[in-house]
Amino acid sequence: EEKKRVLVPIANGSEEIETACITDTLSRFGAHVMVASVVVGGNGKKDGEDERMCTMSRGMKIMANITIEEASKQTWDLIAL
Repeated sequence: EEKKRVLVPIANGSEEIETACITDTLSRFGAHVMVASVVVGGNGKKDGEDERMCTMSRGMKIMANITIEEASKQTWDLIAL
């Protein structure tokens, strides 16, 4: 059986523990989990900064797998908010 595809969107200010727990739990149960940054150019990013990089609620930086723009061109079984 094919793995379910799950999208987990994150943004600047997202909670680290929520992101880690949801992605870990879904992965352990066999889902193909992708984290997508909803940060787009001009939204606090300096020239040359990667739009996939999010600064979480406690200052930790997490690099998403893809941008939300890339994710919008794909099909997902579930979007976990």
